[in-house]
Amino acid sequence: YGDFKLDKTIAWNNIQCVSYDEEIGKVIGYMAVCIDRDAGNLTSLRIINFSNNKELFAADLKKFLLRLIQREDLNKISFSVIVGNPIENTYDKIIKKYGGRIVGIYEKDIKLNDGKIYDKKSYEIFTEEIRHRLRMRAWRKIEI
Repeated sequence: YGDFKLDKTIAWNNIQCVSYDEEIGKVIGYMAVCIDRDAGNLTSLRIINFSNNKELFAADLKKFLLRLIQREDLNKISFSVIVGNPIENTYDKIIKKYGGRIVGIYEKDIKLNDGKIYDKKSYEIFTEEIRHRLRMRAWRKIEI
């Protein structure tokens, strides 16, 4: 994972990044977002891990999202998952940890490559709440 710069003429509403494993010399994941700059909302979060290296990919994803939250004047992050996807439980925990909410489940909403139609669970989390909780966690680590 490397740093990214925003070029308003090219990627003003879309940001993409890859996770790269230097030990094997391969891209192991992909991250992308769309930004509604008028509303300050990050939408269409796309996250794909191509490997079994969950730790590296998770660390890169965390860096990617934290940089967006720190650099962008974002109001809210909205994303979704196919109900039953193994990552769904992790998303539920993240949302709880950072004060977000499950917006709802859209039944029979997404058709995947296997030809089946799946339910989609949608989430939202306000970036100010994420920032607040991150500050509180950092404050608790200070020893007196």
